[in-house]
Amino acid sequence: MSSTSVFAHSFVHDQSPARVVLFGGTGVIGKALRRDLERNKIPVVSFGSQELNLVEVHAPSRLIKLLRPTDSVVVLAGIAPNRGRGLDTMVDNIRMGIGLCEALVRQPVAHIVYVSSDAVYPRNIEMLDEQTPVEPSDPYSAMHLTRERLFSGLSRLPVAILRSTQISSSEDTHNAYGPNRFRQMAKQNGKIQLFGKGEDKRDHIVSSDVARIIHGCLLKRSHGILNVATGRSLSFAEVAEIVGGCFAPPPHLEFLPRPIPLTHRYFDVGLLRLMFPDLCFTPLEVDEPTIQHNRQLISLSQR
Repeated sequence: MSSTSVFAHSFVHDQSPARVVLFGGTGVIGKALRRDLERNKIPVVSFGSQELNLVEVHAPSRLIKLLRPTDSVVVLAGIAPNRGRGLDTMVDNIRMGIGLCEALVRQPVAHIVYVSSDAVYPRNIEMLDEQTPVEPSDPYSAMHLTRERLFSGLSRLPVAILRSTQISSSEDTHNAYGPNRFRQMAKQNGKIQLFGKGEDKRDHIVSSDVARIIHGCLLKRSHGILNVATGRSLSFAEVAEIVGGCFAPPPHLEFLPRPIPLTHRYFDVGLLRLMFPDLCFTPLEVDEPTIQHNRQLISLSQR
């Protein structure tokens, strides 16, 4: 089975995995997925870097003892860009992928889901779908593409590669430019900083929706490449307005020189909707915390 073939489901009807092994379970998507799986009574074993450091040289041998042939493995683990976008971070992230693949060659499993990034696509292409050629633009995107190819090279294993757009979560600590950073700025400084006039456009998906898509892939034992996005792109100025509207008083907008050329990014999500026709996305406006909740957060931070 070629894991980089057109995205498809192995099962017509949902079949719960025997057990899900989750790497990167302490992140916002990992926690949401674990809650989802436990709510549906699916056995899950979750590892963060404290329990199992995938960069360590002995990680593969430990993994072989942990994995079972009937497991479904979800890979969310990685060093986030806010901890460094240079070559050292790229090498460590690739080393994680190599260690996992070494273990999976020696102890195959039933299914693998790897959560990648839309960063693997060129910045200068506005409309994206699964057929868009990849062209990494920095070490972070090159790392994801390398890990995609490592997992895709695991012959005879069904591998789903999910290329996600920017993920929004009030629990996020990575401070990525967008709703996650805007919330932190508004809470800490009462202002939101935008590059240019905030006219760049990007699709944003909330972490709980990403978790539900991963869950759906696990139930169908899906394989191939799928973009994970909502099909709705907002300018960062619109995102700042949505986030700022949850604070009283609203944060001040501050405009900074643009560090990179203007980009607009849209997704054709026809394949995602075809594969998961019952999926309903959570609008960013709905997912944002209420004004009252943010007042409480501000009050606590000032004590």
